[in-house]
Amino acid sequence: MVAGIDWAAELHAVCILGAEGRVTERFDVTHYSQALHVMVSKFRKARVAKVAIERGDGPGVQVLIDAGQSSG
Repeated sequence: MVAGIDWAAELHAVCILGAEGRVTERFDVTHYSQALHVMVSKFRKARVAKVAIERGDGPGVQVLIDAGQSSG
């Protein structure tokens, strides 16, 4: 499983793709700590192996690094 995050000013779109590249889940997340931790929990539950995000820094990236989530 892989995930993609479209980072925006306030509300970020998240998509999880299954093995065949089909969307298995879509949701929005804010950049607040609690919401980002919920996102990581959803990634763990879905067994996401890699995450694509359009930035290299910021709170979303840091929570992924802290959770040991790979980027790709």
